[in-house]
Amino acid sequence: MDKDLYIPKSKYDFETVERIRLTDPENIQDILPQIFQWIEDINWPIAPELVKILAGFDEMIIPYVIDLIQNPNGLREYSIYYFMLPLLSNKQLHLLKDELERVTNNPSFFESAEGYDKIAIKYIEKIY
Repeated sequence: MDKDLYIPKSKYDFETVERIRLTDPENIQDILPQIFQWIEDINWPIAPELVKILAGFDEMIIPYVIDLIQNPNGLREYSIYYFMLPLLSNKQLHLLKDELERVTNNPSFFESAEGYDKIAIKYIEKIY
């Protein structure tokens, strides 16, 4: 299988997004970092649809979600807090519990200024 067929080529590459939707997540697990790059700007046309698809990939997405939360750039974590977290299952949120608790209890200046600590509290409460 040519894994390049599952990496979007542009912010309008809905054909690849559909391929991702139709494949077994296990088949593309090793290219998830490249796929996650396409949700970093939620304004890109394919990003909201990719968020929905990736949220369904169960626990295999958790390391990538944690990376986006831990390494904010002022845009990429926005996709996680406002678009992906609302779609995650309680099981997925539980796997993010430590990171969400860190943001809640010890937010960086940036996380606090952006209100991410308040969003994290909401999801901590959801899993308890």
